[in-house]
Amino acid sequence: MPYIKPEFRPAFDEVVKTAQKGTVADALLDALTLISTKQDSELDGCLNYLFTQLLRKLKNLDDAYVIILNVLYSVFKVNTEPRYAKLQRVIGLLVCMNWEFHRRKWKPLALLKINDLIEYMATIISAYEDKKIAESGDIDITWDDDKYRKFLIESRPNLPPPKPSYRKTNKNSIRP
Repeated sequence: MPYIKPEFRPAFDEVVKTAQKGTVADALLDALTLISTKQDSELDGCLNYLFTQLLRKLKNLDDAYVIILNVLYSVFKVNTEPRYAKLQRVIGLLVCMNWEFHRRKWKPLALLKINDLIEYMATIISAYEDKKIAESGDIDITWDDDKYRKFLIESRPNLPPPKPSYRKTNKNSIRP
């Protein structure tokens, strides 16, 4: 959530004002300098506040996108040193922003930029996951439809039984 301590807000608001003047490089540098002063426990909230304000207040959402992406790269190094915890944190941050924009009905075009960021991060995560699969092997992803259907029926006694699946089972694919 973007609801950080009131005493933190003015410094981040200055970064947004710098970006509003069209000096994206300066805003990025100011953002990175400011973020480097925050403790890890404060970081996610501060990033959420900064990113939310950029997306809400900048007319050029591409400028906000550039700043956000570069801050994520610099802070979490997701493009050069991906780690599961870092990737999880970034996706969590972006998804929470998405929910809050949707919940508050803020700037629908900003939601599209957040979704673009999530999709872009998903490509980084996918590459990381593929690398880990190659290193450690895949998980067992075979399905037993009869056992799953029986489990659903037993765990939901008051609901109608699930409809049978007409898709062929491919033991190398995950099915919903």
